[in-house]
Amino acid sequence: MIKALSEIRKNILNWYPFEENSDILEIAGDWEKLDGNEKFDYIILLGLEKEKIGLKEALLKLNRNLREDGTILFSVENKLGLNILNGTDNITLCKNPFTNQYTKREIEEEIFQAELGWTPHFRFYYPLPNYELPNIIFTDDYLPTEELIERDLTLYDTQKIISFDERDIYKLIIKENKKIFPTFANSFLVAISNHPISNQIKMITFGNNRKPEFRLNTLIYDKEVCKECISDKSKKHYEDIKRNIKLLNTANINILDSIRDDKIYSRKVNGDSFDTFLIKILKKDGLKKLLKYIELFKTELKLKLKKSNPHCITVFQKYKIDCPDIEDLYFVEDGFYDLIFQNTFYINGIFYFYDQEWYESNVPLEFIIYRAVIYNLNKLKEISPEQLWEELGIKRFIKAFYDLDKLLQSKISDKIIFHKIHKGNRITIKDVYDEQIYLRYKQNQKINELEEELTDLNNQLSDIKNSNSWKITKPLRNIKNILR
Repeated sequence: MIKALSEIRKNILNWYPFEENSDILEIAGDWEKLDGNEKFDYIILLGLEKEKIGLKEALLKLNRNLREDGTILFSVENKLGLNILNGTDNITLCKNPFTNQYTKREIEEEIFQAELGWTPHFRFYYPLPNYELPNIIFTDDYLPTEELIERDLTLYDTQKIISFDERDIYKLIIKENKKIFPTFANSFLVAISNHPISNQIKMITFGNNRKPEFRLNTLIYDKEVCKECISDKSKKHYEDIKRNIKLLNTANINILDSIRDDKIYSRKVNGDSFDTFLIKILKKDGLKKLLKYIELFKTELKLKLKKSNPHCITVFQKYKIDCPDIEDLYFVEDGFYDLIFQNTFYINGIFYFYDQEWYESNVPLEFIIYRAVIYNLNKLKEISPEQLWEELGIKRFIKAFYDLDKLLQSKISDKIIFHKIHKGNRITIKDVYDEQIYLRYKQNQKINELEEELTDLNNQLSDIKNSNSWKITKPLRNIKNILR
């Protein structure tokens, strides 16, 4: 489990745009290194709450070895973070509440009061679930939405009893006013310098729930989105995405993705994504109009994706999945099965696609439509899934499509991270209560079974006592008692 988390711990800074050929020093309690003799472009302190000195004193010490145009990067837990208010595993907090933890306002005050000898410029980053195991990092330029907060994949080193799911409370905060989110962010990463912080990255996401070979950093800028390899393990996946982009361009599909400097870039476009567009259509014009646009989407793909050879080995055959009436499906050679509505824009009658990481050969077009719908169902609450499958003519294939999608997801997902750490190490108070209720139920059930068994034995004993054989042998039992 520790090994599974070790790579994720690097997320806090593996995306940061450090200048090339920079001198970097990381401090981890070894303050004696800060003698002022050697200067550095970046000095890093991760986990101020674990140190014995406060923020103001730490900044003064770090500043001794900082070059004139250098940057200090430090992380610290937020005194008002939801994780601090939620759960029972933090022994340090129990002994000495809020030691070396700071609110955002307190950090700002400490920075200005530190008397560093220069006017400080700083930038806050808000990693979730925390700076130690970040899955997503927000900034003041890109605060979370209710949808984005779902990417807060809470991970715990050890089992922890929690009072609530942090994501639910964050959603309430965002709905009330997302500008107050920083007040309750679990932790902070702060960059400080004597010049404006030029970093233009607005948000960062990490695929922690994926297997290491599929993990990429996603960096959000003003006009584009960039995906980059986290490690050498994911280089093959990067090459696969390059191949996908080439195939999509060859098929004359409007793709917003391109390759530059060994990274994948997606152009931002103005307008709603196709999933948002469809929700508005459904609310305004109803189901019939919604189905019309889904049919347009299907027609676009059918026209541009080459039909498979009738004698090909289909994706169902490859993975040994039973699919009834398979001959009635329309298979395409290049199965970009993540051509879903969220990865699509529909602008002035033209479809644009992006973020096409996944590929299988000889996939039915109907399966692509199924996935486009299934990953949008939580937004299409006005329609039942059964009605949609019926209207789209794919009801008889749903079991096979579900099995295929589950299998494809299992190839990508890291079961240790998601099931053992994310789900297994988080126990809600309700879980504890439900477990106690269940144990009480089982105890009562056992008591009832024993009482029934005792009643049955008493009845059997009564039957024996009232039987003729018992009465006939009574003199013999009396003689036996006399002999004793």
